Amino acid sequence: MNKYKKATKLCPGCIVFMKQDSGCIGYGNVQCIRNVCEPLDEISLYGHNKNYKIYDVIQIVEYPIIEIMKG
Repeated sequence: MNKYKKATKLCPGCIVFMKQDSGCIGYGNVQCIRNVCEPLDEISLYGHNKNYKIYDVIQIVEYPIIEIMKG
């Protein structure tokens, strides 16, 4: 059995495009999500000091491969 699968929701390692009105510098380039805070609907990106809202993501380019946790 394969212990890895592709993520299906926003998580660290996702590659995304941000909306122009998000205020993200370099919004036209792909960005990599560093952290997701679901209770606040916020994400942080590698190389950025600002947090952005989840709805600022215009397109998810790629989901990362994650390890399946065994319970």
